[in-house]
Amino acid sequence: MKTCKICNIEKEVTDFYARYARCKECHAKIQKICGDRYYKANSVRILERTKAYYHEKAEFYLTYKQNSRDANRERDAETRKIHRENNIDFCRARDTLTTAKRRALRCNAMPLWADIDKIRSIYIESQRITMETGIEHNVDHIIPLKGKLVCGLHVETNLRIITASENFKKSNKIIEEIV
Repeated sequence: MKTCKICNIEKEVTDFYARYARCKECHAKIQKICGDRYYKANSVRILERTKAYYHEKAEFYLTYKQNSRDANRERDAETRKIHRENNIDFCRARDTLTTAKRRALRCNAMPLWADIDKIRSIYIESQRITMETGIEHNVDHIIPLKGKLVCGLHVETNLRIITASENFKKSNKIIEEIV
């Protein structure tokens, strides 16, 4: 057992680096503080050095990346296929969310303050209900993104899960009982 000189807690010897009288946890905190201080003082020089290194090695990394992609194309495709099969509901929800987000951005209906995580969870829940019941469920905009009288937003409070047939009947209209 050894006592840390910073936090004064007795810990196992394996919790210390060989040459330090402080534990690994305290050492990491000190390094973080010192590293942040160093970066703030030298950020311009560090960024210039990083850019120069990138430009010097850019061709190497691009060819390496391309060669790796070419050599592993089949393996990567198989990995993606297996992942999609094992996570079908997540992948469908992700694809549906991506399409809805693209549509919303195209008609300026997605504000910066929209909570993407909540929206994603609604789409995942829709896919989960579809898988459980066997009845196709969709995520519906209560106030349509492109309505005749008013246009809604692609935010979590304007979304609800309904069956595909209900969504088809509703079309691009506002239902007065809901609003």
